[in-house]
Amino acid sequence: MCSSDLSSLPLEIVARLGVGLDNIAVQAATDRGVWVTNVPDYCVEEVSDHALGFILSWTRGLNHFDREVRAGHWNPASAKLKRLANLTCGIVGFGRIGRLTARKLSAFGCRLLAYDPFPGAPQPGVEPMDLDSLMRNSDIVVVHAPLVPATKHLIDGERLALMRPGGLLINVSRGAVVDTAAVMEALTSGRLSAVGLDVLESEPQV
Repeated sequence: MCSSDLSSLPLEIVARLGVGLDNIAVQAATDRGVWVTNVPDYCVEEVSDHALGFILSWTRGLNHFDREVRAGHWNPASAKLKRLANLTCGIVGFGRIGRLTARKLSAFGCRLLAYDPFPGAPQPGVEPMDLDSLMRNSDIVVVHAPLVPATKHLIDGERLALMRPGGLLINVSRGAVVDTAAVMEALTSGRLSAVGLDVLESEPQV
């Protein structure tokens, strides 16, 4: 069948190679009787690995040491290294990826907290709690929440102000779940010592 024949066929399904549906007009498709699907297990292992990579880079000072050595400096005490087993990690969004991140982090012996409006079955070693309590008690916050109207800027200035001073925020979900301006302010004030962003609120613009 040639392309001209295809153009006359009605659209029946939109399939996204990924997890989120925030870049598809789902309601418009639904109104037209078009099915919308995704791949719920897409990159579950990889995204959780990426979150751990951010955490280990921060606790072990990997980026810091890389910059220092490239500049010809060597001062190990300057990295302010941290022992992950002594820290508390809060996971915002406890679906497939959040649960896998928690399972991997449990091997390091850190305290694990989780927030999800639809928490599902308990996971051994993970303490469920409300979002504000999680922010207050966490040295590291990992965001695994989907982007829906209720989660836009879920992590805003007020919630960042609840975190322990000098903490780490990681967003490996969708950029707009985190308020970028508030993150920059928290970095400037020292409320956050670092941020790990796999996504940006301004995507696709950089």
